[in-house]
This record gives sequence, C-alpha cells and structure tokens, in this order.
Amino acid sequence: MHTDVHETISDWMDKPIEELAGKRAIAITVGGTTIDGELEYRIEKTEDGLRVESLNFVNLPQYVVVCLNGGGNHLADTLFKSLNILA
Repeated sequence: MHTDVHETISDWMDKPIEELAGKRAIAITVGGTTIDGELEYRIEKTEDGLRVESLNFVNLPQYVVVCLNGGGNHLADTLFKSLNILA
C-alpha cells in the first residue's frame, strides 16, 4: 500500500500569498466543518487603492486567507478556526 505524505507549510503567514495558490489545504470552520481542497488565488483592487489578495477554496466564495496591501497573510478567523496548508 502506498500513501502520499505531505508536509505542512508552517510559515504560510510569511510566504508570498500567490505562492500558496494550487496547494492542498485543510481548514476547520468555527462551526466545526472540515473543508479539504485546493486553494485558489484572487486579487481585487478597490477604487480607494486598497489591494486585497486572498486564498479561497475552489468553488467557495469566502476567503480563507487574506492579505491587505502586502501586509502579511491572515486567517479569516471569523469563519475559520484553523488551517493546514500542505506542501
């Protein structure tokens, strides 16, 4: 039997957010639901100049990780209580 082993990216908060796109992630919502899927990178620019970069699970609109104006990656802790990004 062959099992794939993946290492956790423990320093995901310090990596450029776009480098995490396409990675597998496992998140647990504040309600206790586990979501396992691929992360998708998105970027939006507002009229007032704010640059919002985010990582979302494919086909889910809510972001899991957000980065405002390049200020570091932050877990969307109003929706998620934990996140494991795999290498």
